[in-house]
Amino acid sequence: MSSPNPKRTRKIIIRVIALVLALVICGVLYDLYFPRTTHLRDHADDDFSGSLWYYAANAAFVFKQGKQRADYEKALPDLVKFYRAIRQMSDIPFDCRSHRAAGTRVVDHSSPARAAAG
Repeated sequence: MSSPNPKRTRKIIIRVIALVLALVICGVLYDLYFPRTTHLRDHADDDFSGSLWYYAANAAFVFKQGKQRADYEKALPDLVKFYRAIRQMSDIPFDCRSHRAAGTRVVDHSSPARAAAG
């Protein structure tokens, strides 16, 4: 059996390296120059940071343990941080403070005094 030709092996290796290099250059150029839009719904769970989930979970547990409006309002700072973190990842602008108002409406509807009156 004959040994592999070193010139042929070197030629194959050079072609493979050139192909990989060309693909990397094309990928970089595509990433830099072609416009595209990303949406939050396209993100996998791995894209979200742990602090994002911490804020959401902490707000949920604080809200769940609340008995009065003042207790429920303790969840709002984490809720605002949660929406602020989402806004930083989003390509669609929204006002984080408007979600604070929505959280206040949820507090109003969850208040036992309000539920008894309504």
